[in-house]
Amino acid sequence: MSIGCMVGWPRSPSNTKFSIASLYKVNEVTFIKGRIDENLRLTLAYGFEPTPSQVVVAMETSLDGSSKSSGGGLTFEISN
Repeated sequence: MSIGCMVGWPRSPSNTKFSIASLYKVNEVTFIKGRIDENLRLTLAYGFEPTPSQVVVAMETSLDGSSKSSGGGLTFEISN
């Protein structure tokens, strides 16, 4: 399991950024990620690498705790 944190503060204090995230490797090819930010936006993702190359497929959902809205998506990533 990996845990990370991001903090940013520009000159105007109303734009302060903060988020904390975690990545859990279920096995060699499958992972689960979660992140929450300063606006109580929770993002969850489940992904896998279908081949031993640089291909990643991930499904993601985003829940906004402050406005009761949500979204989602499917990601297909190829990197080299």
